[in-house]
Amino acid sequence: MRKLMIAGLMGIGFLSGCGAKTTALVIYKEKVSYLDGNQALLECRVKAAQTVPVSNNMYTTPTWTTPISCSVSSGRTSCSGGITYSGNIITKDSNSGLRETVTEQCLRDKGYFVGEAPICNARNKRKYSENFDMHNIAPDKLLTKPADVLCVFYGDGMPLVVENTIQAGG
Repeated sequence: MRKLMIAGLMGIGFLSGCGAKTTALVIYKEKVSYLDGNQALLECRVKAAQTVPVSNNMYTTPTWTTPISCSVSSGRTSCSGGITYSGNIITKDSNSGLRETVTEQCLRDKGYFVGEAPICNARNKRKYSENFDMHNIAPDKLLTKPADVLCVFYGDGMPLVVENTIQAGG
């Protein structure tokens, strides 16, 4: 029973660190290139960083220790357990969400549509990256309409928009 409880607690601990974001920011403005869109995004992020300061909160996750159990065999005592887990220091910026909101509002003020698209899962990423035409995201290419975005993945730290190339009736 103790082993089951310990395994359950460890599972919860691992899952609590899995708060990865599942969507990526997609911006669009008619007849605007990726280069100009990225420049507007950078300007808005800088404005948001200057407007909303970082507010880091630090805390430590609770610790727990496995029970110690001892057994005697052939006159020798053997003990196990007593291992302490967790106690990790976590830093969280409580203003990060507000900074994202300010960035998005700045883009809207500049006339951009601001939305989100799912981040490609690993299978789709492999599938699309094999057939991915880097010219699709050339700096002078126009931004992709949100209705045409299938998913987004990151290549060399840069978000790559995967366009939905499936045509109606095809």
